Amino acid sequence: MVVLRIDGFAGERRIVDARLLPPNEAVEAVNVDLRHGTLAGIPWPWLEHSFASPPARVIPVYRPDGTREWLTFGSAAVMLAQSPVVNDAYERVYWTDPAGPPKYSTIDDVLNGVAPFDLGVVPPSSPLTVTPSGGSSGVYETRAYVVTLVTVYGEESAPSPPVVVDGQTDDTWAISNIPTTYSGASAAIDKVRIYRTVSGTDTAAFRFVAELAFGTATYSDTDKTSEVALNEPLRTTGWAPPLPNLDGLVRHPAGFLAAFEGRNVYFSEPYQPHAWPAAYTYTLPWPVRALAVAGDVLLAFTEGVPIVLYGSDPAQIGQYWLAASVAAPSPRAVVTVRDFAVAATSDGLVAVAPRSMTRLTAPYYDERQWSEWYSDDIRLAVSGDSVLVRFDESSALLFSLSSTERSGVTMLETIGNQDIVFDPATGDAFLLAGSGLYRFDHPDAPRDSWRWRSKVFQMPKPTNFGVLQVKFTSGLHTVTTLPPEAQQYNQQRFDLPPLDVLDGYPLGGEMQSLSVVTGSVPPTQPLGGEPLYMLDAPLVCPVTVRIFGDGDEKAYLCIEDGLTVRLPYGFKATFWQVELAGAASTEVYSVALGTTGRELARA
Repeated sequence: MVVLRIDGFAGERRIVDARLLPPNEAVEAVNVDLRHGTLAGIPWPWLEHSFASPPARVIPVYRPDGTREWLTFGSAAVMLAQSPVVNDAYERVYWTDPAGPPKYSTIDDVLNGVAPFDLGVVPPSSPLTVTPSGGSSGVYETRAYVVTLVTVYGEESAPSPPVVVDGQTDDTWAISNIPTTYSGASAAIDKVRIYRTVSGTDTAAFRFVAELAFGTATYSDTDKTSEVALNEPLRTTGWAPPLPNLDGLVRHPAGFLAAFEGRNVYFSEPYQPHAWPAAYTYTLPWPVRALAVAGDVLLAFTEGVPIVLYGSDPAQIGQYWLAASVAAPSPRAVVTVRDFAVAATSDGLVAVAPRSMTRLTAPYYDERQWSEWYSDDIRLAVSGDSVLVRFDESSALLFSLSSTERSGVTMLETIGNQDIVFDPATGDAFLLAGSGLYRFDHPDAPRDSWRWRSKVFQMPKPTNFGVLQVKFTSGLHTVTTLPPEAQQYNQQRFDLPPLDVLDGYPLGGEMQSLSVVTGSVPPTQPLGGEPLYMLDAPLVCPVTVRIFGDGDEKAYLCIEDGLTVRLPYGFKATFWQVELAGAASTEVYSVALGTTGRELARA
């Protein structure tokens, strides 16, 4: 008794020879949902949101009350981080784009199309002018004065150059040359703050003197030294706007932002995302290509080896290298999954954790196979327990991170898109196509059609499988164009002399002419017709099955129910392979081939 039975279906594995695969794995799996061990189509993309015009990039953000908003941008290279300030009252967002300097804005302003500000506050470049006069104490002191700029969001610049002045303690210290214009490209300057040093204390720290409305040109300082000594100190010394060419912006859980340029990784002041002190710069041995946060560490993907940057204080960041090198991905080709990051490199998908690195696709594709799809435009998103890999606008794959025997890969051929979007708050992936944003794997979405081709089964000796049985739930699969084999059959028939037929069978001894046509016998036709596959009558099938013997197609079958179907006879083969294609609403549980129906029933 010889029976081939396949169930517990898994995804494709192309690195292994088709004859050496486990029985349930595939050489090709297209649009197949692998989660339940059956052959079912992935859900169709579900329209989630429509935009007024097609954006290049869409990023989900959340307001403090949990409301999700979709922010749109004209560049697909934008990397965005929400404010590291807990429950930011202004609902600010920050982003980098290699085409321009880092930007920031509020959620509402982005939604309303208001132009963003350049990130950071450029400090005043000129010192104040201070003139003391009117005192009579005869007691002199030396003071230094500086001024800072403050935005409507409370972001304070570094101080101006100090001015040092001597005067009597009871003088009126007239201050002028207070900045009334902003030298940066754009900022919402609202206030200026004046600070001074305090004589007679054991610190040279500047202390707060006054806050003035921006545009105020002069101020008179009459505060006593004993009063000013109790005021808050200046904290912004050394703060600076970020460099203009930063890329790959991410938010660290310790409250600061990080980005890179060349071989350098830069950090902002904790909870002060506008301030990027030069002291918080770390130079790595190789150029950086992407950053990712995994748990409480920062992963830097470089052109050498991945480097782990650890520490909760940007002033004291340590680093260590992971042993193996990987081809560096682009910023859009890295996504965080729980406490590790997945990166799409030219060598395949790589999982990088703080202490380890694993080549995820190594058991499924070699570097040559992967390179057929890879490009610098590759992008990643997470969908449940899988990684969605978008190669270009017409090709993608879904890689399962599950450790079960059903884990594997399915190719996606019908999810045409210009970009993919990941929402880490929900774990959902979305497809951007034109003005529509579509959720991938929505539970209420209808299923797509699918295709699955088995391994090559090698028989101990040449065998003829006479029967086939497919167990499935019903659906319809409309073949709107003839398969290649049917087209080839028709063309061969067209090249022969006309036939007279009765119920599809030749009359008048013309069987010899028909016998030279190869392939399966087509449906019968009425008297006077020709035994051809009809172009104007599509095949409607829940499941179509192709049977291959020794590499040649032996049958192309429309399976309409779960009953046993007879296969063509008169040949034997050593190597057998099955390909199934299902309708959008068809789910296959098993497929079996037997030499006889009785053997198949007993198996």
